[in-house]
This record gives sequence, C-alpha cells and structure tokens, in this order.
Amino acid sequence: LSGIAKSITYARPVAVFGFNIIPQLLDKKIEFWHSVASLTHNVAAVLLTIFLFVHTGAAIFHHFVRRDAKLRRMCGF
Repeated sequence: LSGIAKSITYARPVAVFGFNIIPQLLDKKIEFWHSVASLTHNVAAVLLTIFLFVHTGAAIFHHFVRRDAKLRRMCGF
C-alpha cells in the first residue's frame, strides 16, 4: 500500500509488472505526502527484513539448540 501511495503522490500511474492498474490521479507531485509515503515504505521494508532474520534465527535456534521438531514441522517433514 505504501508503494501505491508513493506512485500516486509522485503523480504517476501505479504499474504492476508493466501493466497500469491505477491511472495517474494527480497533475503534479505532492512533495510532503510523497516523503511520508517513502518513509513509510522504507520503514516497512526494514521491519520486514528484521522480522525475516529473527524468524529464521528462531527456527535455526529451535532446530540446533533446543533440538525440537519445530523446523521439521514447518518444512512439512
């Protein structure tokens, strides 16, 4: 959603894989809202990366340190 907001506030159409799904809605770029959308997009990307590494680390911890079956269950074994 923040990526869609970035495109809209930059006065561009929203494109997915080269196909415009939302036409250009604004005539000119709105600098304040574009910076808010960009900050939100960047923070969300960093948080998602952190959560990915923490989740992966927890799975490895359970497999090698606690030696329980969580990782095997998650992988479907």
